[in-house]
Amino acid sequence: MDVASTSLGSYPSYPTPSAVIRVQILEGRSLSDGCKNPYCVVRLGDKIERSGVGSAGSHPAWGAAEGSVTVTWDAEDFLEITIREKGSALWAEDAKVGTAHVNVSALARLAHFRGPLHVFRRGTEKAGELVVDLLAKEISPMGPAKLLQPALVKVHSNGLMGAVAAVADFEALDIFKTYHIVLWSTSEKFGDMFNSNWDEEHKKLFKDPLKKVVQAEHASLYSDGVCPHFTYWGGKRNEKATLGRGNHFLSLLGNGVRKGRRRVYTYVVLDEGMFFSETGANIAKDFFSKHAVHANASPEVRMAGTFRICETPERALILFLDNDSGTYRPSSEHLPILKEVLELNFPGLLVRVLDVTQPQPEDILEFAGPNETKGSKGCVYAGQWKWKVESEDELQASSLQAAASVWEWKNRNGWQRYLPEDECLLDQLQVECKGQQAETSGFSFGRGTMYKVDFLENVQTNLKTGRVREMRQILSGCYVPSWEIHCGGIEWKACSFQDAVTIEQAYLATAAGARVLLTLSSGEERLFDFKMMTCAGSKPSDVRALRRLASSGV
Repeated sequence: MDVASTSLGSYPSYPTPSAVIRVQILEGRSLSDGCKNPYCVVRLGDKIERSGVGSAGSHPAWGAAEGSVTVTWDAEDFLEITIREKGSALWAEDAKVGTAHVNVSALARLAHFRGPLHVFRRGTEKAGELVVDLLAKEISPMGPAKLLQPALVKVHSNGLMGAVAAVADFEALDIFKTYHIVLWSTSEKFGDMFNSNWDEEHKKLFKDPLKKVVQAEHASLYSDGVCPHFTYWGGKRNEKATLGRGNHFLSLLGNGVRKGRRRVYTYVVLDEGMFFSETGANIAKDFFSKHAVHANASPEVRMAGTFRICETPERALILFLDNDSGTYRPSSEHLPILKEVLELNFPGLLVRVLDVTQPQPEDILEFAGPNETKGSKGCVYAGQWKWKVESEDELQASSLQAAASVWEWKNRNGWQRYLPEDECLLDQLQVECKGQQAETSGFSFGRGTMYKVDFLENVQTNLKTGRVREMRQILSGCYVPSWEIHCGGIEWKACSFQDAVTIEQAYLATAAGARVLLTLSSGEERLFDFKMMTCAGSKPSDVRALRRLASSGV
């Protein structure tokens, strides 16, 4: 289904989606022992409903009346179902057993779901399953989403290791962060394919006593810590978030830019998720980024290597991953599966994979990326890929424009676009507050004035004057140029955002002059010729002109 064009012409927009969601709690599976009086709290935006109390034990059950909850959906991203245990005394706090998250737009597409949801506590720690029956009624149109449960991320901050790494790379003092993202469908997609092609030297890492050393280092990087958050330099030791779209992943990493430089990250993928951190050009930072450490000394992984976020000349952001791991030496045949898993978990994210045993494709040599040239000034990682390296001023200008969704605010003259840095700020706030409400003094026009941003009502409020202005997000998802198909005469029809992502990925991955057969969201197959800029249907006469509108000039 195509979406309506906006006043900007080149940006697709979606009507505000809505539905009535009926939640029927059925039973819990393998929950924590001693759950005497469990109940569920269902949260959708600012709407909170509570179920009745279920039976006791690690496998509680709810009756039809006790487990029934209904909420209305007004464009919020995620539905949260939190299991709590009612305290036995009046003064006792109700203990949290765990939380399941549901991607509401995916549920709306299914209309009905009955089955188990994964329950987590402390961000990414598995805490059993909750069997539910979910029904979406009175559904309006919506944007793209694929998975019923969104990806969860837990970010761990370590001030001491950040200080050591900063000294080694001659950079300013900063926090060293590690990331754990729960990826769905990893085991299903990879099947029985693992990578464990280590040599005799690396084999020692997976046997005592070195194995215990590696596991201890993993624990120091990924543990919750024992001290209160206020005792840690730099703020909270751990932060949790829900990632449902491609721009959520990009915003999590600041589009791969920190302190005026594009960065490189070391990653491993296990069935438990994706573990990664920024890596460095010098040995101290890289010591904390070894693949075996991220994998907690696991002798086999699904995939391992490095990744970086690069920018095309048209200012689209692309995640590039490779299989550059001397420890596990992953097979290049598994890279397309990794690409598929990431695109499934982060709709709208543009992903390309690179094989370290092959030369760099010529079509990406002009892409802006991190300095990976060993020994050069500003090198962030001694790798083999070569990118166009920008100055700090060029990087700030380009990444801000490419990073953000398109945001507009309204005055008496109509809708006006925010400055690029304010769009980037809004994207970041939207992720941090999970699409709810946030306060900030960071707007470029505010001169330090505090504003309240309500992503549910789509308004910004000046907390000093009380003035309220409408706002809207035009492009929801990764920054992607618009694609249009000619309909005859002077009429052009904008492709849906989902189809634009599909076409853009094929355009970037296909050699010049090649043709590719794509299946659009409507189910229709069309043959795209990017040299002639045409697309053809099943009938010989159905050949239409095609155009790509890169939005860098807006």
